[in-house]
Amino acid sequence: MVIIGAKGLAKELLAVFQWNGASDDLVFFDNVNEDIPDTLYDQFPVLKSWEELEMHFQKKSCDFVLGVGGGS
Repeated sequence: MVIIGAKGLAKELLAVFQWNGASDDLVFFDNVNEDIPDTLYDQFPVLKSWEELEMHFQKKSCDFVLGVGGGS
């Protein structure tokens, strides 16, 4: 599952997945914020380009959830 976004709302969604025991294979996608590390909490990879996202969808599931709260 890809969580689109890697800040506030996206991290809240991570908590929901963890509470439900569904945090295996979670990946974040954020190609906007430059201050995002390559891995969140030393566990969850962050994809930072459309190309990386496309490769992920080709190799894994195309499931995603939108975790962007204050998008412009």
